[in-house]
Amino acid sequence: MSRSGFLALTLALPALSTCHATRELVSTGPAGGTGYRVVVAIVVDQLAAWVMAERAQELPANGGFTRLSREGLYGREMEFQHAVTETAPGHAALYTGRVPRETGIYSNEILRPGDVDKVSILRDRATRLVAADSTSVQGEGSSLIVLRSDVATVADLWRAAHPKGRIFSFSLKDRGALFGGGRNPDLVLWLDTKSARMVSSNPFAGDGQLPEWAANAGGGGALAKLLQKPWTLEGEERAWVARHAYPNDAHPGESTHILGNHFPHAVSSAEALRSTPFGDDLVLGLAEAAVNDPANSSKPIFLALSLSANDYIGHLFGPQSWEAWDELLRLDQALARFFSFLDATVGATAYAVILTGDHGINPLPELAPAERSWCASPDPWQRPCAPTRRLRGAAKAGSTAAGHTVREVLDSALTREFGGPGPWVAGVAGPFVYLTKPSVAPADQARLVRVAQKALRQSFRVRTVLDVRQVARTCSPDRADALLCRSLPVEVAADLFVELDQDDFFDAELDPGLGTNHGSPRRFDRSVPLYLRAPGRVPAGTLVTEPLRFDAFTRTLASLLGLSRDAIAPTGRDLCQPLLPSGSRLRGSDVADCATMR
Repeated sequence: MSRSGFLALTLALPALSTCHATRELVSTGPAGGTGYRVVVAIVVDQLAAWVMAERAQELPANGGFTRLSREGLYGREMEFQHAVTETAPGHAALYTGRVPRETGIYSNEILRPGDVDKVSILRDRATRLVAADSTSVQGEGSSLIVLRSDVATVADLWRAAHPKGRIFSFSLKDRGALFGGGRNPDLVLWLDTKSARMVSSNPFAGDGQLPEWAANAGGGGALAKLLQKPWTLEGEERAWVARHAYPNDAHPGESTHILGNHFPHAVSSAEALRSTPFGDDLVLGLAEAAVNDPANSSKPIFLALSLSANDYIGHLFGPQSWEAWDELLRLDQALARFFSFLDATVGATAYAVILTGDHGINPLPELAPAERSWCASPDPWQRPCAPTRRLRGAAKAGSTAAGHTVREVLDSALTREFGGPGPWVAGVAGPFVYLTKPSVAPADQARLVRVAQKALRQSFRVRTVLDVRQVARTCSPDRADALLCRSLPVEVAADLFVELDQDDFFDAELDPGLGTNHGSPRRFDRSVPLYLRAPGRVPAGTLVTEPLRFDAFTRTLASLLGLSRDAIAPTGRDLCQPLLPSGSRLRGSDVADCATMR
């Protein structure tokens, strides 16, 4: 099929009840009788469905995304079933098949009792950081202690079934690494920007002596090499980006602090590094080192990779920026190189890949109407056409961004209403507000919520403020607030949930007052693509146009790993399909499990 024909298909929007094989089907044969030697799960942080629906056809034919869709399956849209579309809830959902209400993972960050600033929801006071190169580093580690004990990850179940298998999970974020690795990984690593090296926590690091290959690929020396070069944009690459992004490199609203707002970008710190394509190179380098290690040569391997650079770049510059387009191009080529590495190392039919995103992204508020091309006609992804605004939850230390914060407005309003010593608000980790304890008597709680809602509506475009403990106890799909209900565990540490109006968003605070964010229940944030390459089990060139639920990722990954249908996400759709003769088209009755193909 021509690339223009494929474009027409990927932009078609009816929710069809069947999936179609639109290209010639190529049988490569199963990878041995016991399954794949390596199964790779990749989550590209902030990879929106609308981005790939509109941009995949613009990528080179030799890139990683084109190879995945050519040799396997492309699902145009996979939907999360929760409202707070952030990294931690998204990764937890993908690797457990459960919504935040059931996992307990409802936000990226929380405010713990005794803390002044918000921290990762996975931060664990009982753990310490361990550097990949065994260098001494300071700071609390992270763990899965907040993941409900009765909720298993795919890695947990595979570990129980294959105790001698190898589980590795790498990311630039703890919340991107821990859910993929599960509770008993062989190694899980993420980036610590303070020490400028990849780290783990002592629960996952045994005696603290990590493998030599991890030290070489993720230690201070590896980071130092990446910090020696700037992020440049030249020649054909620059011409390609210039054809697709908005006209000028530097655009109003782009971050100016961490990297500057135009090419070339000097990369002078680990914080800057993670906001460049070099962050993906770091994670993929660790993956190659793990596969190459002779100690793993005879073992089945499960690799969980979270590529976070796309997220940081999107936050700083917005999805229409020159930086976002260059990141997509470089990611595409990095994936192609990684797949070629696997071809040469384990064999083209001996590995499977499943790839998706964890949430989408909002455009920069500063985009002019003429730069919002989707507004020329009804947009199926619900991207904003009206002006949008950033809301600042609380002033970041050292921030010079103008305007009141949610914390300041609420403190003032609650003091006027109830008096007493302040502050009333302990902190804000948008969209959640944490109050000081005790605040008001239980009988006054409803009045507090009304005062908070009135104050925030007057100062910001806030739709409503909810007491998180009053959310429905059952999340019926027929309820208008079903997405929100599924986002909130029955027991949650926060006090209030602030629902913003339309497409406004909480400032990501990477560079306060600039950049963009995600977190809404709208389709541009909640829908991600899905790619699946499973030689011998998925027909080449399969296109799925009907919306999929997020647990299709969980169920299919479990099936690739040989887990039974009932092991995890039993109602999720397994996307592995039987091979058909060349030129055939798939019907709904043709769908089969990966496990049945073994």
